[in-house]
Amino acid sequence: MSSGQLLPFDMATRFVDNCSRGPHLQAPYRMTDYGRELMTIQLHNPANIVTPFSRYSHGVSAPATARWLHISGQVGVTPDGAVPEDAEKQMELAWDNLFAVLADAGMAVTDLVKVDGFITRADLVPLYRTVRERRLAGHATASTLVIVAGLVVPTLHVEIQGVAAK
Repeated sequence: MSSGQLLPFDMATRFVDNCSRGPHLQAPYRMTDYGRELMTIQLHNPANIVTPFSRYSHGVSAPATARWLHISGQVGVTPDGAVPEDAEKQMELAWDNLFAVLADAGMAVTDLVKVDGFITRADLVPLYRTVRERRLAGHATASTLVIVAGLVVPTLHVEIQGVAAK
């Protein structure tokens, strides 16, 4: 099996179920109101490099005809601008805000190609990964997580930016 190869849905499912490197290849179809539609993105996890450290892909590609959306960093604030003290609540809100931008563009979680997270403390890494994996619901985008000295507002703990293609 070569990296980036498209598979029929049932064959991809069997491949993912039997893959010793983990379920990092997504089936290349998604359900629409009109039946199955070929996905616009492919996930790339070459066998000759280390398996991703958590649920993400080493690379994601999209066809030249895809419509691209670059999502600015979203932070954990409520619609009225309130910043909760709790880091997990901020992470949930940041994902809510990112997904709202996706929806406004007529896109879904499965259209995300890359997600970058910025957190202010190393002890937040396990929590960030847990929240990210739950919110992406198994979709393994390309991803980078960076621990930063601070964000533009000192009470913020997380910022998440993304790129999507459809």
